[in-house]
Amino acid sequence: MVIDSKIGEKRRVGGWDRTGAILAVAILAYTLTFSWIAYTKFRSFASQVPQDMAAHSQAIWNTSHGRFLQQTVLYIGGLNHFYPLLALFAPICRLANPIPVLLFLYTLILACGAVPVYLLAKDQLGSRHWGLLLGLFYLCYPGLHYLNLWDLKPIVLSVPLFLFSFYFWQAKDLRGFLIAVLLTTLVTEQVAILIAMFAPLSWIKKRDRSWILPPLLIGVAILLISMYLYVPLASGAPYKHIRDHSFFSHLHLLSWDSYRRVFSFLGLAAVFLFASWEAFLPAIPYLFFGIFATRIYAHYYFPLTAVLFIALIYGLKRIKGEKALKGLAASSGRTMLVVVLILLDFFVLDPFLIKPRYDYPMNPSDQDAWALIQRIPRGASVTADPRLLPALSLREKLHEFSRKEYHGEKIDYLNVDYILIDPRGPHRDNRFHHEDYPGNARRLMEETLRDRSGFEVLSAQGDWVLFHRKGRP
Repeated sequence: MVIDSKIGEKRRVGGWDRTGAILAVAILAYTLTFSWIAYTKFRSFASQVPQDMAAHSQAIWNTSHGRFLQQTVLYIGGLNHFYPLLALFAPICRLANPIPVLLFLYTLILACGAVPVYLLAKDQLGSRHWGLLLGLFYLCYPGLHYLNLWDLKPIVLSVPLFLFSFYFWQAKDLRGFLIAVLLTTLVTEQVAILIAMFAPLSWIKKRDRSWILPPLLIGVAILLISMYLYVPLASGAPYKHIRDHSFFSHLHLLSWDSYRRVFSFLGLAAVFLFASWEAFLPAIPYLFFGIFATRIYAHYYFPLTAVLFIALIYGLKRIKGEKALKGLAASSGRTMLVVVLILLDFFVLDPFLIKPRYDYPMNPSDQDAWALIQRIPRGASVTADPRLLPALSLREKLHEFSRKEYHGEKIDYLNVDYILIDPRGPHRDNRFHHEDYPGNARRLMEETLRDRSGFEVLSAQGDWVLFHRKGRP
């Protein structure tokens, strides 16, 4: 059976579009499924970087209580990235249990990236069925799932926002484009370079100054303001992530470690980056990150998820236009079947593509930890094992036990009301964040038992011990 855009249009009854309805149901199903998986990950203390998740949720909670994006997990002060988008979630913290709602909203925003994929594929490939196919592929994409389960990292939200920015750019909707671009820049300063790439892309494709100058000026302004004004003023320390240094002093662009991260999100589909200017130009910052970044972290590459779908759509458009494939492309149903089979192989067989984990059962130690967490008053200040930080983050003062300082004002992690740790040592080795956890924990336990620490053992359960400062509620 031949499926083309005309038939697709005839199947719209009374203005109701079946493909759009199917995509909406898929978005809802994805949101319910992955917000639940994200919550089970939170409940089992399996956060990818628990210090970051705790700092972000604490910053949101503090904003809701009049302290704009303040946190005390990493150090005392504001966050050391440009994360104003987090402040928009602050009203949620007035709810009884905001963490599940935050995870739900993150998941919903990510899932809505299927909408610009659908619209872009429909326009470029000439059929709503192509839009539905690529939109469903977006929701099934393992790289998206991996981002979704990366706790509350703001940069993951750059994926749907950049896709909307690109769709409005392609649709020549300048107002929608500027709104989407400005929202994208609120995610983190690292996407400013990605936004600036709309300038050369517009120069090649549009030759119109109204499309060239705004993204260039917005991208450069956000990057400079973040590095030299916002972060130093908010955190009280110099910016340490993307900064000027001797050209080519850290040549990560020739390092397999850098390209390994690129392939982990794109897999072998990376070849599509070279199929069109629309995909290649946004990808340039990620191919040459080593020139301007002193250190490359995995999350720097998260926006490549958005670039991948731009690459696939324009790559398919180019393949359909090849003369040698005209016969195959004439049958949309046959072409879509071939594409589906290739994408399924891509999911299952690609050796480079990220394979996220979906199952996060609680073990007895997790249950013991939650039982002790319930005994800590909501307003009390707490120091805890790094794994437990996200569960304790909805409070004004929270520290990581035995934290090694590296940024901002120093922390006295013993100046709190409660301490919840495993006296044997951390449940996850992370030497960058804490220093001699076992030695400090053993010392605290010994001094407490000898009545020399100012704390008392309030309760011990399984691996965990809950200390309470004497004389405090």
